[in-house]
Amino acid sequence: MLRQSQNVFTHFARAAWCGTWRRTTPAQTAGLSSTRAIHSTTSEEMKRQNDFYKKMGKAPPNSTPVGNCEENQEPEKSQTLPPPDEDQDCHRSDEQVNICLECKGNHMKNLKRKYIRISSQATITHLKKFIALKVYHARERYKDVDILCNEELLGKDHTLKFVSVTRWRSKDAPLTLHYRQRMTEL
Repeated sequence: MLRQSQNVFTHFARAAWCGTWRRTTPAQTAGLSSTRAIHSTTSEEMKRQNDFYKKMGKAPPNSTPVGNCEENQEPEKSQTLPPPDEDQDCHRSDEQVNICLECKGNHMKNLKRKYIRISSQATITHLKKFIALKVYHARERYKDVDILCNEELLGKDHTLKFVSVTRWRSKDAPLTLHYRQRMTEL
């Protein structure tokens, strides 16, 4: 079979001029042939998928029933929102980090629960928004919060995995972070 595909490609590559054809390179011909093959395979797969759903007596996914499609029709809420009983992951399957959040400063109150377990892919900005929501009751005030690890101010885009590997190193869990009101520069 490899021999046949080589022959097809070499045939198209060797085609020089033919009426209104333009000369193409072997790479261009191979690209066109592979694009046609992929398109053909995709349409065949879609046909097989539709046949399968017809046999099962169900509508194929991402299809609208005939007769219900109007241009100005509003989508129903049940179509746009997932059902409340549907189990959503919410990053629970990610690697988790145990954190102790302690207040450092007199201008902010302590959190009701200072120990949290959170995805290691969460960023310092996520923590700032959480603290702002709990302390100031306004997530928009997250810019008024600084988070420190070992007396070092942490960058907003650092992930907790990065912080635990680079700043906390071999210390025991939980990762202890301090938060304070943002220091204004004069």
